Amino acid sequence: MVEDIGPSTSLPPLLDSGSDRRFRDLIQALLGISSRFVDLRERIGAHVGLTGPQYSMLMSIPHLAARGAGVTVGQLAAHLHVSGTYVTAESKKLAARGEIERLPNPGDRRSVLLQLTPKGRQTLAQVLPMVRNVNDALFAGLNREAFELLRTEMMRLVMACDDALLVARRHALTRES
Repeated sequence: MVEDIGPSTSLPPLLDSGSDRRFRDLIQALLGISSRFVDLRERIGAHVGLTGPQYSMLMSIPHLAARGAGVTVGQLAAHLHVSGTYVTAESKKLAARGEIERLPNPGDRRSVLLQLTPKGRQTLAQVLPMVRNVNDALFAGLNREAFELLRTEMMRLVMACDDALLVARRHALTRES
């Protein structure tokens, strides 16, 4: 006998004849993808002696840099969806390894600019063939239309996660009161 605990969402588009079974399957698939992405990031980073987050930072700096001017800690933190404090700590480790430079920001003396060093560019060149192979395996089944839809919806979900975290925090606060 299957025990029904009731739907885990009240949004009609996510229900199928009142059942949230397909929605729960989607949540589990997203959790599976998330854990596998973390594992992939760790393996790619380890390939060049970095942690997964350090690899992500190294890859993101040239992506975000405007004409080689460098990237602020805040810009990198926002892009990676982590705190500025975390980026500061990890960027100091990458600077100690010689992968990036932390330079004074001429536009704002309170911040620093992060940019790749020649060693950092060499590290990325070394790992890029692996990254291409992994990404090709991950996304081989997508055509342009599916890619654009997936990209758009994932960006929307990332933003919705921030709202959902606020809801979860409010529930935690009311429970603690």
